[in-house]
Amino acid sequence: MKKWKMIPVILGLTLSLCACGQYTEAPAPAAPAAKEAAKDPSQAPADAKEASTDDAKSDNAESIGQVYFSPGSDGINMMLGSTVMHVYFERADVIGAGKLTIMNKDTKTVAQEIDLSASTESVSADTVQKQLGWDNGTHLWINLDRPLDRGYDYYITCEEGAFATKDGSIKSKAISDPTMIAFGMCDYGIELKTPNGEHVYVGDHLEATVYVEGEAKEAVIEDYDENRVRLGDKKFDSTKETEIKIYQIGEDSFTVSFYDNNHDLLGKIAVSYEAEMPPEPESEVPERTTVGM
Repeated sequence: MKKWKMIPVILGLTLSLCACGQYTEAPAPAAPAAKEAAKDPSQAPADAKEASTDDAKSDNAESIGQVYFSPGSDGINMMLGSTVMHVYFERADVIGAGKLTIMNKDTKTVAQEIDLSASTESVSADTVQKQLGWDNGTHLWINLDRPLDRGYDYYITCEEGAFATKDGSIKSKAISDPTMIAFGMCDYGIELKTPNGEHVYVGDHLEATVYVEGEAKEAVIEDYDENRVRLGDKKFDSTKETEIKIYQIGEDSFTVSFYDNNHDLLGKIAVSYEAEMPPEPESEVPERTTVGM
């Protein structure tokens, strides 16, 4: 099955997700890439103060702690074709425990509902936590059912307890404010069409559209094994369709990197899949003839 991941360029504002049911402002770490947050300020989440209530007890409440959404924080948008969202926590004991909903802001409809307890994967602290100034943390990968439609804006809502500590003693509050975790779709990315739906078979020719639009001026496909997969094109300076030929059984992947006019990296999307042998065609059973005696 195909599986998509996005590696975003991030940094900036973090929020404190309180167990008692409100947000408090958390100190923002140093942001060497703060210019990334300013590229699309209309997509940035609202100041955490605006979402808080007058309950003074929240300041002293034990909390899930600081959290960073990608996309959703600092005006980070989702790359076309991505089926993974990333959530980073300063605490090292956070898991997905409830439901997260992605709403289409333009059509006011549910784009996807995700059971976090079933579709998240915990990863130990990585470079993103270090960039945020955290010594430890949890990285949750939230797998979408399918890529979101291009050309729309989205926001996230979460039921109470969508995130919790592993022992269940601390649970996150509900998120309903459409400005708290909001994002749009990037003008660049990749859309992949497989001739056999979710299955990828040896011998398949996959059709891919690489979008190089907006601030993206170049895309490069890299990190792949030419003995296992062949690509029609590897570099793109505009939106173009290309073909991907599958030659070997097993797991394979490639990455598409997008660069701006100064050749600064905007982001990457990694495409991975597991190729199978095509199913055997059903053999025709010859008709049995009988002879009367």
